[in-house]
Amino acid sequence: MILAVAFFMYLQTSNIFRNSVKSGVEEEIISSRRPTKLLSILYTPHTKTDFVNNLAEVRKNPEDLKRFAKLLNLSEEQMQQLADQAYTELYYTNFISEMPIGKRKTLFGRRQGDEIFRFLQDEQNFEDMLENMRMIGGMRVPGGPDQLKDFLSGYTQYSKAVEEAFAKFNAFQSRLLTADVPRNDAG
Repeated sequence: MILAVAFFMYLQTSNIFRNSVKSGVEEEIISSRRPTKLLSILYTPHTKTDFVNNLAEVRKNPEDLKRFAKLLNLSEEQMQQLADQAYTELYYTNFISEMPIGKRKTLFGRRQGDEIFRFLQDEQNFEDMLENMRMIGGMRVPGGPDQLKDFLSGYTQYSKAVEEAFAKFNAFQSRLLTADVPRNDAG
């Protein structure tokens, strides 16, 4: 009996030790990768999709959120709202892209990306999608139809805000990449 208790205590202690080390190491890895990630964001050309992914990731870290807000000339509140909406867009985009092709074509036709959200902004198209989901069976809108409808109601404004922010980001990146930087050509 004593041996069983000792073995159990050993397992518990090793798990506690392993988990505490794991969380510390994960934090160090994330913080050591942050400068590399930031440089990659600043110096790598982006598509609008890449930019939306970056916006969604920014919401995880208050420091990055502040940097992006300053870079895009937005208040922190505006930046937080834009980042949250980008996260929501990715949430629904992933849901749609993970659908089997047949179901996706039944619900949205040949539409892709932004076209799907614009299509669903029409009340009749939205109701048709919900009805088709019921008929297909086994499908539900993540977060419920009301949450999707709420996102769609502000989608046009959000889309314009993303376009403006993307243009500002591209202008910043262009200035950054074409800036005159003293070089050591001494060979």
